Amino acid sequence: MTEEENIKQAIHSHFTEYFNKKLLEQIQPTSDYYQLYQPHPELEIHYQNLFDIISDEEWQNTIQNLPLQKAAGPLETNYEHIKYVSSTGQISLKLFINKCFQLQKIPSDWKTSNIFLIPKKSSWDFTLNQVHPISIIELMKKCFTKIFTQRLDHIINSNKLLSNLNFAATKNSSTHIPIQILNNTIEHYKHFNKEAWIMFQDMSKAFDKINISRLQDTCKRIGIPIKGIQLITELHTNRQARIITAHGLTSPVHIKSGIEQGETYSPLLWKIYYDPILTYIHNKYKNHLLKITSSSPLEIVSNIPPSSITIPPMAFMDDTVWHSKNPETLQCILNDTQQLYNLNNIEINAAKSDLLYISQNKNKLNNTIPMLYYNNQIIPLRKPHEII
Repeated sequence: MTEEENIKQAIHSHFTEYFNKKLLEQIQPTSDYYQLYQPHPELEIHYQNLFDIISDEEWQNTIQNLPLQKAAGPLETNYEHIKYVSSTGQISLKLFINKCFQLQKIPSDWKTSNIFLIPKKSSWDFTLNQVHPISIIELMKKCFTKIFTQRLDHIINSNKLLSNLNFAATKNSSTHIPIQILNNTIEHYKHFNKEAWIMFQDMSKAFDKINISRLQDTCKRIGIPIKGIQLITELHTNRQARIITAHGLTSPVHIKSGIEQGETYSPLLWKIYYDPILTYIHNKYKNHLLKITSSSPLEIVSNIPPSSITIPPMAFMDDTVWHSKNPETLQCILNDTQQLYNLNNIEINAAKSDLLYISQNKNKLNNTIPMLYYNNQIIPLRKPHEII
């Protein structure tokens, strides 16, 4: 295919299907997962300041921390335009943003974005399934959502409304802590010659698969009030995007599912969306997860039994580590996650998922190691040095 219009039409057709709304399986009252998604209106009290009028200090902090030399949005507005506007203009912008908060509405122009395609591999063969679609969003909208995200994140963290199992989307978060915990756990099990089964699971296009109806359920689960849910829904309703190509922009593609990669609130919304799954697995299997047992000097001197620390399932954004003391329990964990993923339109990237097995018997033959399955596919087994 070489004709410019044919190329643009093919790209448009691909992403029309890509962002089409996927059917969502309803969770029946008889399901083991039904209570997991029930609303908790008693938690709404924590959000009473979520829609307060933006103060001068809050607005100035937001403006001062805007990055420079970033790509302009569809309306060709740069952060520089916002940052260096006159004091009278700043007052007008703040009044406008406050009105958006008050009404839980945003301008229709803010619902249009441009999408830049980034190949996943350096040797890209122009296959559209092998790209990351990154949204270039109107920057005034990002100022608005930044304030909303900071307020929401502060409320959630201050009141511990989510589990601490996902290390992303939190101020000063990094991969350092989960990697250190995991590495120490692996070394502990290798040193004491104990059996361990660890699954490294990677998701496929996690943000793009989020179902907005289920996102509303997960927001109600942590007590986000109706005004907050209305705003989140407004941000994800009647959206469209044009794909950037070498031959110009495509015609608009209607986006009916997912949240934009590139938005300020996307990591936090993903964390809210994924938390019920992490919480369910942790609570159900906490007695079968890996543990680190060690004696402090005081315990040794006092002849006190050593203390144990249970290592929880861990995630950083859409990368998750499931683990257990034996293959049977890990298979049960994977069976549960598969059902929960199906209920939430989450897909696993099997090619990037790996299994690590630490054996009690160093001479155990590979053909005696049980196989674990996900979605009827065998999970590749890796040696410790291939993972760490």
